[in-house]
Amino acid sequence: MYREEECYTHHKQLFSPRDMLRCWDECLDKAGYHHRLQAIQQFDTYNRWKKRGISAVPMKFGVGFSKGFYNQGAALVNIYKDGSVLVTHGGTEMGQGINTKALQISGCILKVPMSSNHIKETCMGNVPSAAPSAASFGTDAVGMAVKVFRRSLVSDLCVLSRQLPWTMAIGVGKTAQTDLGPG
Repeated sequence: MYREEECYTHHKQLFSPRDMLRCWDECLDKAGYHHRLQAIQQFDTYNRWKKRGISAVPMKFGVGFSKGFYNQGAALVNIYKDGSVLVTHGGTEMGQGINTKALQISGCILKVPMSSNHIKETCMGNVPSAAPSAASFGTDAVGMAVKVFRRSLVSDLCVLSRQLPWTMAIGVGKTAQTDLGPG
C-alpha cells in the first residue's frame, strides 16, 4: 500500500507517500526495531515454552472531512493605524495552541512582532459559519486562512513595509484608502 509515487487517501485526495514512507523507515531505525526483532527471534529459538514478540503497526490518520466544503478555515485580520494586528478566526482554542499559531503566522507574514499581534476570542459575529476544530484540522485550516489574507489584504503593504517602517506603511496604506479593516 502507498508504494507508488502518486496515491489517493480514503477521501480521494491525491498525495505522494514519499515523506510518509521515509518517516516510517526512520521510526523503525530510531526504535532499533530490526535489531530487537533479531534478538527476540534468537530468544524464541532457545526457549521452548517462553516466547517474546514485537510488532510495529503503521497508522495514518486522515486529517479533514470527506465533504470538501467543510475543509475551509475562516479568519478576519484587522490592521490598525498604530501597526497593531487583531486576528479573529473560526477555530476553537482547546489547548492545542491554535491562537498562538495564528498569531505566529500573521506575525511572520506581516513581519510584525508578537507584542503587536493580538487575538480575539472566537465569535460567530466576526467569523460566521466556521468549520469545526476537530481531527487535528482546526490549526491547519485557520493557519491557511490567516496566511491567505496576505494575498488579498496586504500585498501592497508588504512592498511598502520593505521600504518604510511598519507603522509608516500602515499610514500610507490608510491614506491610499487600502482596506485594512476598522481603525
